[in-house]
Amino acid sequence: MTEWLYSIDPVTLIACLIIIATLLIQLILCFKVKSKIIRLLPISVLAVVSVVFMVLCALTTGWDGLAYALYAIFAGILLVICCFSWGIWWIVKRIKAKKIQAKNNINTEKSGR
Repeated sequence: MTEWLYSIDPVTLIACLIIIATLLIQLILCFKVKSKIIRLLPISVLAVVSVVFMVLCALTTGWDGLAYALYAIFAGILLVICCFSWGIWWIVKRIKAKKIQAKNNINTEKSGR
């Protein structure tokens, strides 16, 4: 019954948990924090980490270069996840703005009659 649990690779499980945690943390930052600088902090940190790993990948040879390339790819994936969170936040913000605008239009029509 629990055979599927033992067939999951621990590295894959940890990577998926990190991706989910990054998505949730960025969403919380986008929805709860007013300062754009704090909201952009994960994106800027991940961008710097990605660039550093790409430079290290270019400067080293052998298996170390491959490891740095994999780290750069994973940091890039986390960067895309953060951008995806920003997209979700932007869509929700637009939907709320349209609902408020529609509500205000209905109120002005009622008061004008």
